[in-house]
Amino acid sequence: QIEAESDSKRKAEEEVAKRIAKERKVLKNKIASAFIDTADPEYIAAHQIEAEPANVFSEEDGLVYLASEIGEDVEGLADIAKQVAAFVGYQKLALTIIGGLKTPVSKKKTPMEWVEIHALVSELRKELGVVRDEQ
Repeated sequence: QIEAESDSKRKAEEEVAKRIAKERKVLKNKIASAFIDTADPEYIAAHQIEAEPANVFSEEDGLVYLASEIGEDVEGLADIAKQVAAFVGYQKLALTIIGGLKTPVSKKKTPMEWVEIHALVSELRKELGVVRDEQ
C-alpha cells in the first residue's frame, strides 16, 4: 500500500517536472522571439527563433490579456505580475503559459506563486542574455 502511494507520488512529481520542462522551453523561445534584438544570437539561430510582432501585445493589452487569463481585473494585478508580463515582452503565448502556471485549468496541477513565476522568467531571461532596459 505504502509502496504504491510513493510510486504514484513519484509519477506525479515526474509529470510535473516534464510539464515544467516543456513549458519552460516554450516560454524561453517566446521570450527570445519578443526580445529578438537583444537575445543570444546563437540561441536564436540554433532554435530558428523569429520575431512574431503579430503575437506581441502593447503593455495595456498585454496586462488585460494576462488578467483575463487568471480571472482578475487589471487593477487587481500585483506589481510583480505586471513585471512578469513586461519580462516576457507581452508575448501572447508566454502570457498564456504564465496564466496557466498561476491558475491551472486542471485541479491536479498546483498553482505557482508570482514570486516563483518571476524567478522562472528572470532565469530564462538570464539564459538568453536579455536584460531589462534600466540595467
